[in-house]
Order: sequence, then C-alpha cells, then structure tokens
Amino acid sequence: KYGTYPVDLSTGLPGIEIPLYTVVSGDIQIPIKLKYHASGIKVNQMHSWVGLGWSLDAGGLISLETRDTPDELEPNPYDIPDLIEIQNIMQNDPYNFQHPTIKELKNNSWVKDAYHINLPTVSGTFFLDSDNSGEVTTKFPPEEYKVFRDGGIFPERYFYKIVDKKGTQYIFSDEEQSQLNKTTNEGDTHIYNTKYTSAWLLSEVIDTKGNKVNYTYGTKYSTIHFGKSQSQVYSITETFNNGVTNTSKVLNPVRDAQTSSITFANKLQEITFPNGRIRFIAGYDSKFEGGGVFLDKVIVESGNSSIGYTVIKTIKLNYTVIGQPNYYTSTNDYKYRFKLDKVSEYSVSGDNREIASFEYSTVELPDLRSMKVDFSGLYNGKGGGLIHSRSVNIGDQIKVIGDADRSIDTVKMKAGMLTKVFYPTKGYTHFDYEPNTFYGKDIFQKDELSEVKESLNIIGKGDGTQNPDFIFCPDPDFEDCDIQSKSVSFSFEAATNLNITGSIVCNDCDITNSKYAYAKIFLRNASGETLIWNGYSNNINKNIPVPAGNNSVTLEVYGDRIQAFTQVSYVKNIGILPVENVQAFGLRIKSVTNYDENSVFLNQKVYEYIVPGTSQSSGVIINKDLKYDWVSTFHFFNLNSCFSYSETRSYIYSSSSKSGFENNSIAYEYVTELEKDISGNINGKIVSQFTVPSNNYADVVSGSIWTNLGYKRGKLLKKEIYDGQDSLLTREENNYSESEIKLNQRKDFKAWFNAGSNLSGYPGCYVPPVTLDLGLSYINPTMQVKWYKKNQSKNTNFYYDGSNQ
Repeated sequence: KYGTYPVDLSTGLPGIEIPLYTVVSGDIQIPIKLKYHASGIKVNQMHSWVGLGWSLDAGGLISLETRDTPDELEPNPYDIPDLIEIQNIMQNDPYNFQHPTIKELKNNSWVKDAYHINLPTVSGTFFLDSDNSGEVTTKFPPEEYKVFRDGGIFPERYFYKIVDKKGTQYIFSDEEQSQLNKTTNEGDTHIYNTKYTSAWLLSEVIDTKGNKVNYTYGTKYSTIHFGKSQSQVYSITETFNNGVTNTSKVLNPVRDAQTSSITFANKLQEITFPNGRIRFIAGYDSKFEGGGVFLDKVIVESGNSSIGYTVIKTIKLNYTVIGQPNYYTSTNDYKYRFKLDKVSEYSVSGDNREIASFEYSTVELPDLRSMKVDFSGLYNGKGGGLIHSRSVNIGDQIKVIGDADRSIDTVKMKAGMLTKVFYPTKGYTHFDYEPNTFYGKDIFQKDELSEVKESLNIIGKGDGTQNPDFIFCPDPDFEDCDIQSKSVSFSFEAATNLNITGSIVCNDCDITNSKYAYAKIFLRNASGETLIWNGYSNNINKNIPVPAGNNSVTLEVYGDRIQAFTQVSYVKNIGILPVENVQAFGLRIKSVTNYDENSVFLNQKVYEYIVPGTSQSSGVIINKDLKYDWVSTFHFFNLNSCFSYSETRSYIYSSSSKSGFENNSIAYEYVTELEKDISGNINGKIVSQFTVPSNNYADVVSGSIWTNLGYKRGKLLKKEIYDGQDSLLTREENNYSESEIKLNQRKDFKAWFNAGSNLSGYPGCYVPPVTLDLGLSYINPTMQVKWYKKNQSKNTNFYYDGSNQ
C-alpha cells in the first residue's frame, strides 16, 4: 500500500509519508507518520530529530511566522501609530529625523506575525489584533475553525484552543522557543539575541463526546541553524567646504553578516488515549546536532494507567552519518547531518518486518557553511560569494558588484534528495525530480539598469527681432544659418521613456529685442513629428513616452541672446528580457516509477506542468510582487557648520532579500498526469486545472505586509480523465466565489527610512534636500479576505459506441 503516493498537482510536491500507527479515541483519529518534504534540501538546512528532510507528524502544532520582529518582543505591536501625528511632525519639523515619534517608527514594527495551524482536521492561518484575551477573529480561511487564546482558569489553562467544524477541540498548553542571533543588525529592525515563543505544541484533543487524547513532552533540547549574508556598499560623497566642492566615490569591500537561529524544542515523549499509549524513545549521539538527540524507537502499548500497559509492537528508526558517499558531513563545527535509512517493526508475536528503507541522491551536499548556492539556497556547485556578480552603472562609473553565480544547476540542486523507497516485498518506488518553472521574465539573470545620456547644447544665432519665417536655410546644420539645430537618434527594441532635462536661458530678453527668439524641442519617429517644448526662458524636465523603433530628438534655437543646454537620457536594460519558461524556486516531481523485487518495471506516472496544447509552463509565482533586493539606496546629509556640509548617497547591494524572495514558490494552473507502461505507451491521463491566485500585497517595496491566499489556491476547477486511446471518460467541473457574509480583515503599519540627516545645533544654516517627506516612507493597509466557497460541482460521464463515437 506504500507504493501509491498522492501528488499535490498544484504544487508538484509528492505526498511521501510512512504511516506508523493511528490513534483512535471516539471520533478522534490521529495518524502518526513520517513525512518527507520533497521541494529540495537547502545547503544550510539542518536535520530534524528523524533525519534530513523528514519530520514526525503526530497530531500537529501552531507555528509562528515572524514578520520583521516577533510581536511578543515589541513594546506595543497592536497600537497602530497615529498618522495625523506623523504627518504633523513631517509638516512642522520636516528635518527632525531624531524626533522621538519618528525614531519609534524606525525602531519598532507593527507588521502582524502569522500563526499557522497544522492539524488533522484544520489547516489555516490567524493573526492577533490585540493583546486582549478571548476569541481570535482574524483568521484565514474564516469559516473553517475558531481560535481562542489565553484560557487561564484551571483545568482549562491553555495558550490556544482550536475548535474545528465538528466541535473537536485542540488544546495547546506547551510551547517551543527560538532565538535569532546576528553579528550586526545595521539597518535591520529585528530584535536579536532574545528568546521568543515560536511554536505551540498540541497538549490535548477532545471530541464532542468527551473522548480525549493527551500529549506529554520531555526535556527541552536546543538545535542551532546557521546562516550567512553579504552586502556591498557603493558610496558617492560630495563635500562642500567654504565654496569648494570635492567628490569621492568608494566601492567598499564585501561585508559578511553571520546569523544563527536556536530552537529550544520539547521532544514528544508520550501520547495517551483510553485504550493505550505510544511512547517516543529518544536516543543520543554526540555526532548529532540538536543536543545529540534523535528518535530511536516508537513503542505502541495497550492498556491504561490503572491496569498497566502491554507492549504491542516497537518501531525502530535507523540512521547513518557515515558511509559511501559521505555527503552528510563536513570538517567544521556542527558538521554532522544524519539521514534516515530504515524503519523496522518488531512485534511481540515475532512478526518482525521492515516497514521501509530509503536511498538518497548520490550528488554530495557541501558543507553547511558553503556559499555555493542558487537563489533559493539549493546547491549549485558554483564559486564566489553570495552577491550575484554583475556590472552596474552608478553615476558615470561602471563597477562590478559581487563575485557569485547564483543560477541553478539542474543536477546539483537535487543533492541529498530522497530517490527510492524500498518495501518489505523488496519492491521499490523511484522518485525523479526536476526544477520548478514559471512563465515570465527571467528575473534572476537580469543585469541592473543603466542610464544612457546624450547632450544637446546650442548658443543661438541671428537677430531675434526678425521673423524667422523669412529665413531660408537649405540645411539647418549649416553654420551660417541663423536657425541652429542639433539632433540625437535612438533605436529601441521596446517602448520606453525619454527624459529631457536642462535649461533655456535668454540673456536680457524682452518683448522688443527677442520678439521672435525661441528654442524648440521636437520628437520624430514613425508616427511623425511632435513638438515637445517651445519657449525661450525656462528649466526643462520632461518625461516623454516613445514607441519601439527609431526615434530622434531635435533641439532648434533661433536668436543670439539664447543659450540652450539640454540632456536627453533613457534607462537602458542590458538585454531585453523575453517572456519564457524560467526555472526557479526548488524542485517538483517529474515521475514516480514502481518496480518489483527483481527491479522489473511495474508502472509509472509522469507529470507535465504546461498549458495544454502548448510548451508554455503553467507555473505562477506565489509571491509575484517580491523583488530580489539587488540594491537599496540611502541618502544622508551631514551639516558640520553653516559653511561645511556633505551629502552621501549609498547604494547597498545585498545577497539576500528582506522580503522573503528566497522562500518563494510556484503554483501550477494546468497539470497532466500520464500513466505509462514499460514501453512508454500512455495507458491513460488526467488533465487538471487549478486556481492559482498569487498572494495579496499592500506594499511591494518592503514586501512584508501581505495576505496568504493559499486557501484559495489549488482548488480544482476542472478534471478530465482520458483512456489510453485519448478518449474522454469523465469530466468534473467546479466553480467558486467570494462572499462578504464572512469577512476578515487586519490592520498593519510599516515605516522605513530612505534617508537621514544631522542638523542639530545649526539653526538658520543651509537647508538640505533631505526631509522627512523624502526620507520616511510608511504604509498602513487594511488587509481584507472574504469567504471563499464552492458554489457548484458538475460531473459528466462519456460513453462510446463500437466506432468510438
């Protein structure tokens, strides 16, 4: 029965599970199982206490997803700042970056943490809107369950209580803690080196008839995970001292930031129910991290505390950290990662058997601290650091930023992955993986944008008192012609924008001596000629949309009193990015193949993730508005005296995204599951279509204020089943809609700084261009989610006559 593995077609993830036992108490059924997550093993990923990539699912938990800083470490995470007060400060004291209220915005976070529920009958996310006790109303999806927090009356004391649709209660009275450490928190509002609650553990399950299942946890053990990021700063500083200006440009060395996260976890020790219990026996080995603790045995017993317990069976887990190839070790501290090799069952009746054994990819994982990673953190075997190398144009200088290649390697990214599961019959299942894909622009290989500038400068000729209509110029570029002109031409592969800036100066002009003087700017392309600007005294700042193809800008001047200094520029993308199938964000299942005990082919399922009838990937990026933080900018003004000040613009290039880009994922709208025989013939297929909404974002700059629409994703819209002759047998069609009958919403606030200044003690001096209006950005969205429900399901069967009609 282990040879059939369901695949979540909308994500491409196979459901690889090894069932161990099912706890039954009244209406409560809790499967105890080992689960494998097959999206890829990250280079810095540590094992759990049941091996690398595996987890023990024994009922569920509530896990915390921190956004910015854990809410419990913030002084007032639910008191949204007063926008009127902020706007008044920015208006009345626009240069006071040190104002207490402004500093509080910078140092604290009001982005709500997310609480994720994983239970046998409940899956969802909720948010806290206040620190008051009682029912939690902001939850997604809104109709599936209820959440109560801080029950303080014995014996109902709990941190959280979840009640599902049928009335089953899940009580959480135990917790785990975590702590994030970092060598520097420069430019980061996260609170480090302080413990916070990161998970709530299931303590009790009660059905509507009073039947119970109880959980007991043992000693807390600490598990450490290491991380590393890099940044590089390019700074342009202009210093003004008593009328003298100096400019310096510095590309600073790459800077490392070491991080580590420690989890203080309670290991499950015992589950008791009316007619038995399950004991989880921990083993210890100094080579293993996480306190050296691993799950050694699972002992299933019948009976109760009154009459005693009798062992029914013992399930033994075996691991290795050595062997050939030894790709789970390294030479540094915290060097061992261990893998689950075998699960065996020993019965008191002597009916012993091997439940399953496992084989993994022969591609060797590198050291935990290795920087040979792609954008998602999977192994790519390529050298350099962590900042993806590219040439950038800052001001008038081309600089090479970073020395890494973060692109994926389709073979090495499978390092450490589970490839085979063997059964007691000695038959086995083989898993083949491939990279996820989406249809869009290759955002990973995109070089930074550079600016192309062309100057058009003319000192006028001719008497501005004479009407130029009577001037004959066979060639406007002829030097003796009073009407002077200059042109610059551009050819664009795609529509873009031209920026025209500069100044037109007419010296001592008046209505008499400059009656006919002028400066004109024309745009010429396939659509004809367009007059962009006409006059003789003004500053120019025009942003003009232009189509693909050939375009030219002409500056024309008449009158010897006029001087025209203009610049035409546009942002050039180094390489126009086509829309194509792009490989990214981990692995998906390509095929699942079963073999008998003699390694003879039995059957195979192959998965295609394309839009039917095309070669186009049906993949959609879940967090589509998240951008990799190639660069952020910061402008600082330092006033030393009324006659001495400096302005610095810093361009900060980072190896990692602040918005969670690395942990992005793909959802698929169309997936075809093919059933193939030993000759590769198709014996049937299933074509499925799913909902694929991306998450909602209120802020695409910081990326941290968002609503997960996962409960709306992966809903089956259509499923068609075909036989081996490609004849349609059945069709299922579903439709869904949103309803405001049940509406959830939450409020957030986020502020970040793009600039800073030092102005204290210098009233009346030069006013800098850096103000709170320019330096402080903030957003305070109200995120809303409606009830998403199925309206209709339609099933159609198709029958054929002898002519297959």
